[in-house]
Amino acid sequence: MFKFKSRELDFIEILPPSSEALKENLETILSDSERWNAALASVDHQTGTYRIVLEGRLREAESIN
Repeated sequence: MFKFKSRELDFIEILPPSSEALKENLETILSDSERWNAALASVDHQTGTYRIVLEGRLREAESIN
């Protein structure tokens, strides 16, 4: 697994929905974080659509590019 670089955040929004690349990118961010939190921002019970906000702190913030 590669080390997370902050420039990878730019790609999260442009990765195809439900893609393996998006899943891997999010998994990498979480594994390279010393702590994280997720909050349910909204849910539409009629459509099943939801929004989650993810917030965290990367392990080695001083060495992130």
